Amino acid sequence: MVKEEVWQVLDESIEIELSGGKYKAHMLPIKSIFSWAEGKAVSTALKNIHAVATALEGREKIEYLAEATKTAVPTGKELIEQAKGILYSVEAVEELLIQALKKEHPDIKREEIKLLVLENVGQLDSIIQLLIQGAGPKKEKE
Repeated sequence: MVKEEVWQVLDESIEIELSGGKYKAHMLPIKSIFSWAEGKAVSTALKNIHAVATALEGREKIEYLAEATKTAVPTGKELIEQAKGILYSVEAVEELLIQALKKEHPDIKREEIKLLVLENVGQLDSIIQLLIQGAGPKKEKE
């Protein structure tokens, strides 16, 4: 079974300017962005469960893991709300830029992206809107 890539990059690219430099960026479908945020929410819950479980032993650990995985891992509306919260984070903005830029700029480093985010806070909102508009309305089939 082939693992499907969470991040899908559209073929269409745009030029954006950050910190005086011009970058070619690819637009990202909103579903890719939201899938990443949902994965992040579940991953965070699992890390928290693991942190508690490592302090337990035997039957107590087994019972905790069984209950925690049923109740602490977000699903449904709770997962959607947590994902929305994650999308408003600086980490989400950094990840969005990395995914949008890496196809044309494969050598760009996460540290460079973090610096670009800090230096361009004022224009990030409009850049993000440009990058996710690539999902746009679906074309009707004729």
